[in-house]
Formats: sequence, structure tokens, C-alpha cells
Amino acid sequence: MAVLNFPANPSLNDEYSANGATWRWNGNAWVRLGDPGAQGADGAQGDVGAQGTQGAQGYQGRQGTVGAQGTQGAPGAQGEVGAQGDVGAQGTQGAPGAQGNQGYQGRQGADGAQGDVGAQGDVGAQGDVGAQGDVGAQGTQGAQGYQGRQGTVGAQGTQGAPGAQGTPGSPGAQGNQGRQGASGPTGGSNTQILYNSSGTATGSANMTFDGTRPTFATLRTNSILPVGGLPAGASGGGIIQIVSNTVTTSVYNTSASMNDIAGMSVSITPSSTSSKILVIVNAHFCGSSGSVVFWNLVRNSTNIAVSTQSGMQNNTTGYLYNATTYNEYSLTAQDITHLDSPSTTSATTYKCQWRSSSAGNGIYLNRRDGDTYASVVSSITAMEVSG
Repeated sequence: MAVLNFPANPSLNDEYSANGATWRWNGNAWVRLGDPGAQGADGAQGDVGAQGTQGAQGYQGRQGTVGAQGTQGAPGAQGEVGAQGDVGAQGTQGAPGAQGNQGYQGRQGADGAQGDVGAQGDVGAQGDVGAQGDVGAQGTQGAQGYQGRQGTVGAQGTQGAPGAQGTPGSPGAQGNQGRQGASGPTGGSNTQILYNSSGTATGSANMTFDGTRPTFATLRTNSILPVGGLPAGASGGGIIQIVSNTVTTSVYNTSASMNDIAGMSVSITPSSTSSKILVIVNAHFCGSSGSVVFWNLVRNSTNIAVSTQSGMQNNTTGYLYNATTYNEYSLTAQDITHLDSPSTTSATTYKCQWRSSSAGNGIYLNRRDGDTYASVVSSITAMEVSG
């Protein structure tokens, strides 16, 4: 008897063939499939049986191995249609096909988005000086200047010809003697001017008198006022004294605290507590990129002419912001004219103080920060004006 060697661990509907027979695994056992028998004689036509109930769809069997071609036997009875075998395994991939023809070129793609703006380039070298600009429009007329001092008395005119001698009049009656006049002031005092017959002021070599007007070599006064007096609300008269200082070199500062600008100060001693001091400042500033110059006008240690605007972070006399590297190559003039009332006869100092917006940010007086191309001057002037 032949030995059957069934496969271990079969799957549902697996088939095994041996010794001319085939078995199928139904999930529990191997079941032999029927062999076709010899062709029997045709039986009588049987009655048509009742239509049987359609059986359930059987599991799909896997594709069986193709057997060798057997000798053709006599046609057997029509067997039942076998169940559909399983789909065979994926065949080996075929060799790559020949290279296809070059495809048509695709159409132009859409433009890409705009790239980010590049970083700021370095500042270029100093350009050549531009052509002379057109002459600017006529500026506004300046304020009325101070009254000029008294002009020199003109030369003595030629004496006219003597008039004809008049006829002597009859003597008049003797008048009554007048009473004694009050005694006059002592001659030569510093508050009186006495004249002699030659027209020269007694006790003074600085003034002569031609009978109409005096002529002074030196005129000293504490006030010069119009004949008609000052307009309502006006004050002052002449300039009594002037002090001034000009800074001709550059000054550098990196401090974020207010400190004196070297050279930008003057000292003046008023002659009267009623005098006013007219202070004029002309300064030229520059700084490194991003720096800010803050500066104040100061009397002794007190800030004057400083903004009083509320809500501000910085209230100063002047301010300059050097926003970009371009500003390092610019010098900006800052000017102020201020009339102060110190009410003192003691020596008084007027000066300028400054600071940078942050420590280490350099600021300059009288030169550019970016190079050594140019240097200028700055000045401070104080004038005592009579009250």
C-alpha cells in the first residue's frame, strides 16, 4: 500500500495529489476528490427531479498543479463543475521596457514669491562736492537792532560877519536890586558839569561844549532810553558789558549724565540787580548712529530756557537724534537766544551741559563722528542789558 505524505499545517482548500488521486483540506481533514469512472450504459431517462435548493457558495479552491497529459479515456459522465481555484502567485517581474521618447517640455512655472530685502549695505565713500545750488529765497527781515551811540558833534561852522552897530538906546531906569540867590553846588563834583567861558567843562578833559551841544571822548551811563520813554511792557536800555567765549576745537562725550561742555561757558558780574543778561548760544553737534544729544543752558547750577511740557520723557534746551549712519557725516547747528533776570550783582556763570542717550554712545561738538573731513566752531555770549 502506498504511503501518503500529506503537508503539515495546510490552509483551507489546499490540495494534495499522489498515486493518481487528489485530496483537499476542508479545515479539519483531507477529503479525497472522486475519480472519474468508466462510461456506463445510458440509463433510461429519469423523471425530472424537483429543483434542489441552491447550496451555499463554496470556498474558492487554490489553483491546482497542472498534471501530465493522460491517455484520453472514454468520455465519462458530466461531472459537477469544480469550485474556482485560488488565484496563482504573482509572476516574476518582467525585464524593463525600452526607454520611451522624450516628453514635451512643460510650460513655464509661476513666478516665485518676492525674496526678503537684503541687509543694509555699508556706507559708500564720500562723494564729490555737488555743484553750487541756486540762491535761496530772501530771508525774513531780522529784528530791530540796538540803538546806535550818539554820533560825533559836527565841526564848528564859519562865524558869520559882524552885524552893524545898533544905535545906543536910552539908559533904562535903575532896577531894584534882586534878592540873594541860593548857593550853587561845589564845582567839579562827579554829578555836575560846570562850564568856563571857553566852552570847556570844568574839571573834565573828556567833554567840550560849543554852546549848543557837548562832545564826549568817553560817555558812561547806566541806561539809554528814548526821549519819549519805553513802550508799555518793554524793559531795558543800553548794553552795559559783553563777555563771550568761542570753542575752536572738538569735544567728545560718552556719558549718559549731564556734564559741562568744555569751553562753552562765560562769567559775568552784573552792575545792578535790575540788569538783565542776554545769552546767545551757537553750537554744532554730531553723534554715532542711533545716539541722541540732549543739552541744557545753565545759570551756575540752575537749568534755564528748558522745556516745561508735561508728559515728556526728556525736557531740555536742545535735542539732536542721529538716526542712521548717514547722520554720522552731518554737523547740526543748535542755537538759542535767552533773556535772563539773575537779580544779583555777584559773579554769575552761564554754560552749556550735555549728555548722550546711553553710556558708550559717542557724541561730538564741532566735528563729524564718521570721519575727520571737517571741523567748525561754537560760541556762547552774555550781554548785560540795563533794566
